[in-house]
Amino acid sequence: PDAPKPTKQPTQHPLTTLPPNAPNVVVIGGGSLGTLLAAQLAPHAAVRLVTQHAAHIDAVQQRGGVDLIVDGRRERRALDAARDADEQSADVVLIAVKGGDTQRAAQLAAKLVSPSGVVLTLQNGLGIRELATATLDDDQSARFAAGVTTVGAQLAAPGRVEQTGVGDVRIAVPPGASDSAAWQSLGALLQSAGIETHVLPADQLEKVVWEKAIVNCAINPLTALFRVKNGVLVDNKHLCELAKSAVREGVAVANAHNVPIDCDELIERTLRVCALTASNRSSMLRDVLRRVPSESGQLSETMLTMARRNNISTPTHEFLAQAMRAIDEKLDIEV
Repeated sequence: PDAPKPTKQPTQHPLTTLPPNAPNVVVIGGGSLGTLLAAQLAPHAAVRLVTQHAAHIDAVQQRGGVDLIVDGRRERRALDAARDADEQSADVVLIAVKGGDTQRAAQLAAKLVSPSGVVLTLQNGLGIRELATATLDDDQSARFAAGVTTVGAQLAAPGRVEQTGVGDVRIAVPPGASDSAAWQSLGALLQSAGIETHVLPADQLEKVVWEKAIVNCAINPLTALFRVKNGVLVDNKHLCELAKSAVREGVAVANAHNVPIDCDELIERTLRVCALTASNRSSMLRDVLRRVPSESGQLSETMLTMARRNNISTPTHEFLAQAMRAIDEKLDIEV
């Protein structure tokens, strides 16, 4: 019989030596997004991925890094993974956990970040920064920024992540920050890693967060309920109309909260995100497929709460929230 073909090994990134004065970066959250960000930053910073996933940690430690897959090409990015990191060791801490873990992650970030360091949370939902900083003092809060991202990622296996869609990161300078220099530096670091990054003034924070929340509330529940990848929301005219309806309702709620958002522009952006991340399985869809509770409470339920405060009718969101409740409560049902 023919000899088995050798397994193709991933190429090593050419930047095996970090640049002088490379920052120390800790990424809290070893899911798809956190692992992707860690891998993208690895050639430009000393990166530690902090996660509670034992198999993920073992795979990263055994390989000496994460295998990053982009357009079918696999490349090993050198970084560390562990359950914790040294106190005050990080110049930058990125938080990429689910909404329910926000305060735990924020308290850990406050412990790990250096006195001159910064923290950026990239999570889904409304009120994330307020939740993250609820137990922090004013000085700590001034170094916690909220951001949003539209990049697509999927964990292919422990220690291996695939970029499934090109997107950007938007960082809003936190209220109370003395200047934006640290955030501009963070933006430059992300940009050097190939991530399109925009640093925005503090007064744009609400708008940025609301826009991302509305996009998520349109994409995530629909993909989870119909068990489809993001691109199907563009290709299927019925799901496309439902997504547009969810955006219209979300914009109405935002406007009622004195957050001005252009509805047509956000519908266009939502469909563009779906197209750019066409092969991506949303985080909510992955939760449903894994039969674990979803982030519906942080997304659809929060949107409904905001709508009711101003008597805004949101029938599409009502349906999506009710349907996701039914799935979350019956995760063990077989047909």
